[in-house]
Amino acid sequence: MTDPMPHDQRPRDQEARDRIGGSLDENLFIEAGAGTGKTTALVGRMVALVVDEGVAVEGIAAITFTERAAAELGDRFRRQLEDVARQDPDPVRRRRADVALTDVDLASLSTLHGFARRLLTEHPLEAGLPTGFDLLDDVSSHWRSMTAGTRSSGASSMTTTSPGPSCWPMPSTSV
Repeated sequence: MTDPMPHDQRPRDQEARDRIGGSLDENLFIEAGAGTGKTTALVGRMVALVVDEGVAVEGIAAITFTERAAAELGDRFRRQLEDVARQDPDPVRRRRADVALTDVDLASLSTLHGFARRLLTEHPLEAGLPTGFDLLDDVSSHWRSMTAGTRSSGASSMTTTSPGPSCWPMPSTSV
């Protein structure tokens, strides 16, 4: 097949784009600036893995920097699978897309922190953690570190230095 675009008019990163879409037998780390087509390329790759290669949705992992990007990735993945399920002429691809849509929430599309949380939650013993452990959010972690040396004989010596919300005045409204 001939390349429809002359070589000098192709994007400089065309080789990388081709690899993302075509090298489905390897894991890839994709790093590029905003607006360069990462999400489009990743969604195309994920859909191809599922409908062309028969990879189960729970075998898909894509890690992004923000929750917003992860949500966008998930939304586009679902929409592309819906398009294949409705419109693809190949019955095998349509069936695989239908199955994937029932399991689409099993794909690991998250931030690095979300991915690590999922791994630790699903495999605590392998990570050397007790079952049922708690992951601390930033606020809890901060307060725990701030109060680390303030306990004596099991009782907390932490005191409140300012009144809490129950003592705050209610805002007045004027009509």
